[in-house]
Amino acid sequence: DRIVAAAAWGRLSARGGQWADAADAYAEGVLALGTLTWHGVRRSDNEFLLSGWHDLARDASACALGDDRVTSAVELLDAGRGVLWSQQLELRTDLSGLDRVAPSLADALRRVRAALDTSATTSL
Repeated sequence: DRIVAAAAWGRLSARGGQWADAADAYAEGVLALGTLTWHGVRRSDNEFLLSGWHDLARDASACALGDDRVTSAVELLDAGRGVLWSQQLELRTDLSGLDRVAPSLADALRRVRAALDTSATTSL
């Protein structure tokens, strides 16, 4: 609902030439894209969920440019492009502290991480 509302707000603001409002609205939608996906499903399913919003980051970037916010335009494109990548990177936290406190738990987490990696690559 948040993404749908942000996209509608962005479209309406852009139609009225209100580039700052449109960019802010679309940015809210781009930031919410990560809520569509989660680690527990196949990558192809996450890609399908995101495919309905393939133009959101583009529109956000265009409106930011309309408001002369070049840096923001690039950041919005990158945020839209990187939803699944950032999710993958979240799995890469350092386990050295956990190794010291609970080595068996750290090993179990590594096994789960490997299983998720295997699942992500086989669904591509």
